[in-house]
Amino acid sequence: MITMTLPLPPSVNQCYGTDFNTRRRFKTAKYKEWEEEAAISYLGQKKYKITGDRWLIVKYLFYMPLYTKKGKIKKNDLCNREKALSDWIGGHVTGFEDSKILEICMEKINSERNEVEVFVKEC
Repeated sequence: MITMTLPLPPSVNQCYGTDFNTRRRFKTAKYKEWEEEAAISYLGQKKYKITGDRWLIVKYLFYMPLYTKKGKIKKNDLCNREKALSDWIGGHVTGFEDSKILEICMEKINSERNEVEVFVKEC
């Protein structure tokens, strides 16, 4: 079982910009900054390698504030954060490919931590 903790990724809306002259997407400064923070965070953690061509079961626990200071529900779309996270893991954990994900579970936990616990199981 793979377990790691990474900083909370930006939403897809904050990850990419579009060059309207060439109609190509590019990574924003915010996304690049998060990628660097995630890499630094991962340095102090156990390194993993997925062997073989098996399906993966993935669970992401998103620790983030769920309410505004006035007590209203914050609008945090986990699906918009999953893509950046899965892409980053695919670039840093040998053998992790999002095409191998059979099942994925994402959960929000009310917290000021602003990070994600990642669990990946081969099956």
